[in-house]
Amino acid sequence: MPISVTNIGTNSTTSATSLAVTVGAGGVPAGSLIVVCAEIFKLGSSPNINTVVDTATNSYNAGRISGHPNNVGTNGEGSISYAFNCLALANTNTITASSTATASQIAVSAFYATGIQTSSDPINAFPSTVAAGSSATPSVQLAGVPLVAGSLVIGAVGTNGPNTDTFTQDSTNGAWATPPIRVGTAVDATIAGGFLVTSAQVTYAPTLGTSRPWTDMTIVFKPAPSVGGQITASMIVTCEDLLRVTPGAGNQLTWWRYPR
Repeated sequence: MPISVTNIGTNSTTSATSLAVTVGAGGVPAGSLIVVCAEIFKLGSSPNINTVVDTATNSYNAGRISGHPNNVGTNGEGSISYAFNCLALANTNTITASSTATASQIAVSAFYATGIQTSSDPINAFPSTVAAGSSATPSVQLAGVPLVAGSLVIGAVGTNGPNTDTFTQDSTNGAWATPPIRVGTAVDATIAGGFLVTSAQVTYAPTLGTSRPWTDMTIVFKPAPSVGGQITASMIVTCEDLLRVTPGAGNQLTWWRYPR
């Protein structure tokens, strides 16, 4: 099943503890990966993503990837949260992200992906990484090649800047596409990003129209296994595997694989 990515929606506020994105008429199908990108800022404070919840009570790994613009806590936090193999969401349901600080500026962009591994947490933690700085040229490279070919890579940049700043999507380091859809407040919290389906150690490097403190994040998710007996690295026979002839079965060959 090929990976497909679909926007859910965006929202922003200049002063709140939490912020909801409303699901549209298409809903979110069961078994999807839901991804929530957020930027949170409060002047003189150090707010972080607190929780992400939704109407269907899906379990989110809140702030699984996060960073502070220019590595300064008082610059707020950019984060990527997700729920895998989700329960379905219907029209008018909500996905709500909350801050650890009241009266926070919050910008949220939510979307879902299908064709992602559902049997266990699909995150490929090793190459997922974060960088931070202050400039018009955020950039971060995966720490290595995705462990599974054709993985979903999401890049997101949180900035201390208004939604009126210009933003140019990265096209040099891959055909990055949206969602996540860019969204921000009129003051100091904007989140933007893109995605790729790739097997390479890619770099996410969009361009900002104005120099700002930024945090650039990437997260990698494994695709659903192919149908038809594809052999992967985790299936290679080792000394923990037992190959034997089943007695009384006409010399039928039986392969037993034990969990590691």
